[in-house]
Order: sequence, then C-alpha cells, then structure tokens
Amino acid sequence: MATAQDSDGEFRSLLETDTGLKFKQLSFPSSKQFLYCDISTDKIRPYVPVSFRKKVFDLLHGLSHPGMKATTDLIKKRFVWSLMNKDIQMWGKCFLITFVLSLRFTTVT
Repeated sequence: MATAQDSDGEFRSLLETDTGLKFKQLSFPSSKQFLYCDISTDKIRPYVPVSFRKKVFDLLHGLSHPGMKATTDLIKKRFVWSLMNKDIQMWGKCFLITFVLSLRFTTVT
C-alpha cells in the first residue's frame, strides 16, 4: 500500500490542497515501510490509494453486510480518501442490485 500511495496522483493533489486533513508518514511495527496517515483527528487513518479502495470496501462490508450507513461509518472511522461517500454508496448499490438479482433468479425446489 505504501508503494501505491507514492504513485497515487490523487494523493499528490490532496497533499497540495487545503482539505483539513493532516498527513504524516508513520511506520508500523510489522513493516519497514511508511504509510501516509491522516492525523487531524484522534483516530489515525491511513490514506487508501485508488487501487486498494474496493478491497477495503469488500473486506469491511463483507464482515456482516451491515447496510450502507453502517458500512460508510465503519470505513470512514478507519480509513481516508477523496470522495469516500460517493465510492462507498456506488459499491453498496452495486452489491444490493447483485443481491436482489440473485434472489430473483434463484429457483425454489
């Protein structure tokens, strides 16, 4: 993820814009690499590059399929990226559509 952060153009733009987020490179005991994390609140949240966002959604939403608001809150408390709400809502709607379609085409025997 650290390598993806370094090559993420959106993150570079975010660093140059006054968004209220405060980024700092932090190291983690299990890794020799540094991750950029938002330290503007009492919760340290790593910045998630574009290539990892859907994976984060799938992992956290897949824990218990808690619904859109709960999924959004769960992710926003732990991670940060631009337009989070938009991405999470889009993936949630896609999940819901897929779920409904799978029910529709399931045959009862």
